[in-house]
Amino acid sequence: MEKRTERQNIHEIIERLTAQFPLVARSRVDHVIELEYVKLNGRPVRQYVSNLVEHAAKARLAQVAVVNVAA
Repeated sequence: MEKRTERQNIHEIIERLTAQFPLVARSRVDHVIELEYVKLNGRPVRQYVSNLVEHAAKARLAQVAVVNVAA
């Protein structure tokens, strides 16, 4: 089985969260995920980076989606 790179995993997360938050612009999803990814840059344990990025980005995007719906 081929090992996936972090960037491949991040791209998958972007696709999932873009579908999950259709009212949030794709560029905003990209930006939020990149912000969360950068926070973990240089950390020694890389195995869980994708999961941590997805969890944090999902929480942040949920807040953005609420604001978009209220507006």
